[in-house]
Amino acid sequence: MSVATAGLFACNKQNADVNNVTPNNKITLSEPEYKSLYYDSLKEIPEDQVISLVSDFLNNTKKKVGTKSTVTIKNVSVKPFAIPTKSTARSAAPLYNVTTVSNTGDTSVAVISAYARCPQIIAFVNGGKNLNAPETPEAVKMLLNSSLLAYEDYQKQADKVTDSLKVAATGKIAASLAVTESEVNLAQVKSRIAIAGNPATKATLEKNPISTRPSHTIFANYMPIMLTAWGQGMPYNRTMPQSCPDNWLWDYRYAISSASIAIAQVLAFYEVPITMYGYNMDWYYLTENKEIWEETDYFGAYVQDPLLRRNMVAELMRGVTAEAGITYTCTGSSTNITTVRNYLNAKEVTLGTETTYNFPAIRSSIADLKLVLMYGQTAQSQGHWWLIDGAMVTRITGTVSPDFNFVHVNMGLGETYNGYYLMGDNRFETGFATFQQGFKLYPNIVRRY
Repeated sequence: MSVATAGLFACNKQNADVNNVTPNNKITLSEPEYKSLYYDSLKEIPEDQVISLVSDFLNNTKKKVGTKSTVTIKNVSVKPFAIPTKSTARSAAPLYNVTTVSNTGDTSVAVISAYARCPQIIAFVNGGKNLNAPETPEAVKMLLNSSLLAYEDYQKQADKVTDSLKVAATGKIAASLAVTESEVNLAQVKSRIAIAGNPATKATLEKNPISTRPSHTIFANYMPIMLTAWGQGMPYNRTMPQSCPDNWLWDYRYAISSASIAIAQVLAFYEVPITMYGYNMDWYYLTENKEIWEETDYFGAYVQDPLLRRNMVAELMRGVTAEAGITYTCTGSSTNITTVRNYLNAKEVTLGTETTYNFPAIRSSIADLKLVLMYGQTAQSQGHWWLIDGAMVTRITGTVSPDFNFVHVNMGLGETYNGYYLMGDNRFETGFATFQQGFKLYPNIVRRY
């Protein structure tokens, strides 16, 4: 990753007559105007600032409420990131895959843009798997593509604002020098440029008096509220028919559908009284840990759960599948949202009205501690259901970028890949606005008492 050079500005224009500006005659710019000139020369933030942004995000999302402890990065790996999107005008932003291990032992992966005008996290998920690896699940790629397109929209907005500020700043300089804008040579006059509100003796472009180091500021944070991170394979499918000779990864059984996992986790979250195949669902027992394990990890990361817990969650999945009308083949499943809605309604759970993928609806639902169900189709036209249980609004201080929206998702693939994904703003009529039309949103899930 390249580091910005010491010289802030270069110019191929005709040199301006700087004699019109005396040492005591400063050219005053606003702080945003100043930053527009600074970031016009710094194309990419350096690696230490990339890591710092990831560290900010890590601490803001992992720090326990009410504690003073700080989550810090112990180990970090930064590698270039590339994954194709459906965008017709690909962003030239430098993207990186940043893998971190924190002082609490948690491993996370972030995809981040180092573009100086608009540096930002694009996705921040649990686990140490590189998000552009070939084995990344198609559903994760789908959501990541959505976030990449959302970032392109934010980047265009940041460029538009920055370019406008740069024009204003250059105009002020030209007027002070009594020259045309094309004649301004910033390299020669930067020592004369002052920033409004700063001491005139210190505030010049040459001395870089204000902080241009990007950092995360959180404006609204709705922390994830789910206690489960269930998945498709063993032990969740341990009582499904062993009828698939090619499904070795799933113990030759049907893999639990994403819809069944989402429904089961909704029932667990709202602690709906249910009996499945002779098992009275003990939600406290089932949610003692986020994941339930069929075997003990060789390296000790987790241990096998009791057989009672493994069978209980498996029968929950099997029962939900049957009662919600979800049908299986060895390569997929079929779900009807009307049948799902009717099933939940029979369990005294109301599913909200279908709407488009929009942040205000998500934010309102999560603020009321109501889960959000979502549906989308992968590049292979395979459907996937997942849950949203958190949201966040951030700003990158030190830049003129807009505010950014994030959603916290539970993908139904275990704890890995759960995390924060950048969400687009429907005000921008570009790539994300088109891509998000394929998503279906069901907010305001609530249990009736």
